[in-house]
Amino acid sequence: MNNRPSYLPMVLVISCTHAMVHIVEQSFSSVEQIVSDEFQLTMEQSGQYGSVLRIPFGFGAFITGMLADRIGASRVLSLYLTGTAIVCLSFAFTTNIGILGFQLFAMGVFASMYHPAGLSLMTSITTPKNRALALGIHGIFGSGGLMGAPLLAALVLLFTGATWHTFFITLGILAAGLVVVFRWGVARFSANAVAHAAATSEVDRSPGNLERERVFSPNRLQVGPFLLLMCSTACSGIVYGGVLHFLKRYLSDVKDFDFLSANPDSVAG
Repeated sequence: MNNRPSYLPMVLVISCTHAMVHIVEQSFSSVEQIVSDEFQLTMEQSGQYGSVLRIPFGFGAFITGMLADRIGASRVLSLYLTGTAIVCLSFAFTTNIGILGFQLFAMGVFASMYHPAGLSLMTSITTPKNRALALGIHGIFGSGGLMGAPLLAALVLLFTGATWHTFFITLGILAAGLVVVFRWGVARFSANAVAHAAATSEVDRSPGNLERERVFSPNRLQVGPFLLLMCSTACSGIVYGGVLHFLKRYLSDVKDFDFLSANPDSVAG
């Protein structure tokens, strides 16, 4: 009988936190027009405020990666969820663009904690045999978060009296709930999963694999491929962030997409 602990529940929990980080990443973009109208932001100012969230989201990963190595990935993920919940709930008190900028920056800082810690924890609870499937599930949830942010914003704003503040408060409640679920998942599955992964890990000691180990040693940084990956990711991130930030505004200006406008009168027309 196979008595190994199931890794799938913990994978799903981590994947939910992955979805949450991309919902947070897309949160401001999802209500960008409404916020810009309220604070009378120009397109340039709106883009700058979007960058206030995205810059720490990107560069913060360097620092949080080192933090995860020191205090553990699960603690960093708990900090990310707790901080995100607090910041999102604080949007109930946003009254000017100064406060908004600080909140967006803080969201970017806490969101930056996810990827180094989340992928580290995902690796530790899986084995080479099931890691590809786990990372596939993880990726699907992340894409779902990108899709879900504007959808969730639309659903929240359908309610009478709901504002963009309500949307962020909803995100805070979701993040707070995920803290509880994540800590339960760590307590219930992580220890057994890590022990099982360590006990059942099999390494191919064939000559061909040993040669690959020497060339691609985990203790040896491949500088060229690493720099190429960094540059290509940075370039694609600039395009990705810019397009998604202004996509809703663009679609609202296209005649066939008038139903996406933030103005309810355009829907009736």
